[in-house]
Amino acid sequence: MTTLQSRLDLAMSWPILAAIAAAALAVGVLPVSAAISQPDSVVYGQVSISGQPRTGSIVVARSGDVTLDSFTIGSDALRPDFYALRIAVSQATQDGPASPPDSAIPGSMVQILIDGMSFAEVTVQSGQIQRNDIETGEALCSGGSADGEMCSGDVDCPGGICVIAQAICSGGADDGLACECIGGTCIDGACGGGAAEGQGCDVGFNCSDGAMCLGTQRVCESGRNRGEPCLNDAQCGGSVCASTGLICKDGNDAGESCVEDDDCDGGTCGTRILPPTPMATATRTLEPTATPTPGESTCPGDCNADGTVSINELITMVNIALGNRDVDDCILGDGNGNGEIAINELIQAVNRALNGCDG
Repeated sequence: MTTLQSRLDLAMSWPILAAIAAAALAVGVLPVSAAISQPDSVVYGQVSISGQPRTGSIVVARSGDVTLDSFTIGSDALRPDFYALRIAVSQATQDGPASPPDSAIPGSMVQILIDGMSFAEVTVQSGQIQRNDIETGEALCSGGSADGEMCSGDVDCPGGICVIAQAICSGGADDGLACECIGGTCIDGACGGGAAEGQGCDVGFNCSDGAMCLGTQRVCESGRNRGEPCLNDAQCGGSVCASTGLICKDGNDAGESCVEDDDCDGGTCGTRILPPTPMATATRTLEPTATPTPGESTCPGDCNADGTVSINELITMVNIALGNRDVDDCILGDGNGNGEIAINELIQAVNRALNGCDG
């Protein structure tokens, strides 16, 4: 790692080194705070549910109603637990020319959504790289054939949706009241046992009389407790405790079950809205001489097919990603053949430069 860093420092000027940082960060080559060539901003990190990596989910950067970039967790085999979003940042200002529709204004807030739910906001600046890990808490299916089962995304919930579980006491004097440590107990300010093991908590929210703190996807459908989490009808004061298959799409309660908009603090209640499917791009036709033949290298980033990924080849890939060179200058860097070099492809190339083509 140190050797590669030294070679990078010697071989490249800072603007080029900065541009490749977006890929190098994800494999630990550079620190978690760095810069890339303007005008892009990169946000990356891990998404977890109760400390366990979340896979298969779609992470989206959105400004207003405009999707700026999206990434499917697990799409990069080398770093399956990470997401990486590259956000175009315009040179416009709040008081200056209008920002292009597919870019963000410097210093503006961008929403980070997971499977259509807003979980975080980040401030973007030109040339900035920032890590943003997101913890979503325990999640359960609401509705469908897997109702009540643990999930990591809607794909686990046929006919329903994956929502963040709410913690409430089951039985005892605190029956139906909120607690904090699902399946465990708060001890000295940290959850002991259960899905929230090690997370911060308040002992004042422990369930009395030895009652369990359980997670639930159900809410009261009507009455004075409408929208409140519940485990059974008795906790709803005459109403029905049910899985609604609806979710707070945004606001402070994003990701939680709901019945109506009023149940979502600062947000709206409804079905999941996933980001639009990207439009298909034309697949380029390669010349026969540009296609690797059996026996040649198929190592990502090995532009000249000599079995290794060099610093010069990393530079070439960065320039292709920035639009300064044609993708045909490094066919083997374009792993999915879409005519572009993406962040995940840069990550793969850096990993091969570090660990070798057989690593």
